Amino acid sequence: MPEQAQEVICKGGLHGLRLTVEADPVSPDTPLHEVLGGVVQALDGLKVGPQFRASLEALDMALGAAISSLSEWTADDDSNVEEIVDELERAFLISLFITLTSHTFLSDWGEKWKQHHQRFLAGHVTTDLPHYVHMKTFIPCPDPGPGRVHVQHLHSALTAGTTVFIAGASVSNVGHYPELQSIVYSQWFAYVHAIWDEQFRQRIAAFFSTPEQPLEKNDVVNDFFGDIRLSETTSSTERVLQTKRQR
Repeated sequence: MPEQAQEVICKGGLHGLRLTVEADPVSPDTPLHEVLGGVVQALDGLKVGPQFRASLEALDMALGAAISSLSEWTADDDSNVEEIVDELERAFLISLFITLTSHTFLSDWGEKWKQHHQRFLAGHVTTDLPHYVHMKTFIPCPDPGPGRVHVQHLHSALTAGTTVFIAGASVSNVGHYPELQSIVYSQWFAYVHAIWDEQFRQRIAAFFSTPEQPLEKNDVVNDFFGDIRLSETTSSTERVLQTKRQR
């Protein structure tokens, strides 16, 4: 493989994996570090040139070993309260980013950051953009902190799927339900149900209420809005499960 193609794989194709390692660091004193440490080490050891094939095969072997080990851990996701709180904070901040902006703005911002980052990896610009972004200003920041999210978490929330092109094989599509879409849909369900529950049920009850048969708000029920309430709950649960799968 020409060195130019090797550069594309090492610096461009795997940039998302490197950002994920940075965005979700694993503490050295946790059992998970023993599983993923080999992947991080092999990723750092990936080289362009005569050692490219051997270093790529080492990364492939490390990923295979990690996947095999992680498949046995699926029932023990909530063993660490710090991890639970971190996941809650991430999901909360992502929802605020999406609520305070818009899909178009967020997608455009993420794509521009990604293009600059890839140009930096390719050597076309001398400095990279910081890898965290502040919620209030949307200005990239060099370090994590309150109200800041790693850009890889934003990219993950925006990703709607992947199209994989492999030489000598057909195009493969990897389906993915983006977190942004789940949040937007949930907001609609919550908003519509809130209108029904907080503004109209009491008015309908008051209209039909009589001294002989008084009606309260909770006496007014509707199957359609009941289904929306159930859909709202289901969508929220799915979003939590999706966040855990992404991690």
